[in-house]
Amino acid sequence: MSAVPLSEIAVQLRGVSYGKADVVDRPTDGYVPVLRANNITDEGLLFEDLVYVRANKVANKQKIKAGDIVIAASSGSISVVGKAAQAEVDVDAGFGAFCKVVRPSAKVDARYLGHFFSTSGYRQKMSALAAGANINNLKNEHIDELIIPLPPLAEQKRIAGVLDQADALRRKRQRALDRLNQLGQAVFHEMFGDQKANAKGIARAVIGDLLKVSSGASLTTANQKGGRFPVYGGNGVNGWHDEFNVPEQTIVIGRVGVYCGAVHVTDRPAWITDNALVVTLKKTVNATYLAAALKIANLNQYAGRSAQPLVSGSRIYPVEILLPSEDEQAEFEARILSASHMRDIVVQASNETKSLLSSLQQRAFKGEL
Repeated sequence: MSAVPLSEIAVQLRGVSYGKADVVDRPTDGYVPVLRANNITDEGLLFEDLVYVRANKVANKQKIKAGDIVIAASSGSISVVGKAAQAEVDVDAGFGAFCKVVRPSAKVDARYLGHFFSTSGYRQKMSALAAGANINNLKNEHIDELIIPLPPLAEQKRIAGVLDQADALRRKRQRALDRLNQLGQAVFHEMFGDQKANAKGIARAVIGDLLKVSSGASLTTANQKGGRFPVYGGNGVNGWHDEFNVPEQTIVIGRVGVYCGAVHVTDRPAWITDNALVVTLKKTVNATYLAAALKIANLNQYAGRSAQPLVSGSRIYPVEILLPSEDEQAEFEARILSASHMRDIVVQASNETKSLLSSLQQRAFKGEL
């Protein structure tokens, strides 16, 4: 099987540059949505949390086409640089200056090339190339000089078909897991109704009467590379460390960033960084119930917005939540624990499918599939 530089089978496009005067945060006539690094996910391109840029700033070639591979090319976080997702259809949207697009030519099957950008080998190589002193960047040559194994086109299509089937199974199991992750909210509404309307007349309590919050402890990125204990930041686990500063079953609330207000419960001892808040109970409340009520309260809406989004105790303490009886809280917990057992089974199946897809991708680009 031959191998060629990416530049021989695809073109690389730069993202849209724009200033503050050129952008709005909602759909507006004369403006075009623009994707950023946060819109690039393992599940594909996410068309949420977009910015909208004056249409005259977006060239036609910068509109996303079916088969385009959108890459996060610059970020303060090395874990973000190199993230890639492929567009399934033409989209009337551009992509920002901190992103790049690889547009496959007729010399390569687009899906075959798309799978290359999902391999762990690609991500590892990009992380190594992008590392910089202050901000991590992928240069044009980093991408153009990628060596792509290139069997005949018919063989590319066959390989892409095999990988597509494995990826479809992975996505199916991920969707099942997503539904199970939403089950807590469904059970809450079934038992207690809408928290704002409170049609069932359940007792209420202000958050500040039930708990207090304190900031976690700072931890350098270098100290989040390994260890036994998960490290929680603004939106859940983002690393591992060899020490912990909270026990299991601690409620954690994202403190800063776009996901501030996100609620998590530690399933083992963990380290909570200063990007998150640690919850300490002031009254006897079932932690499983409380975490669910806090999630449904959507604490992000109370964040300060002067610089970057920020949640603090003073902002969330006045918020009211429902406080059913202890027996009802215990029943809620029992139902959630039952669902959690089912979720564990699906998580295992999902992880197995991800491992299978990764193995098939590695074999495919070694000429072994």
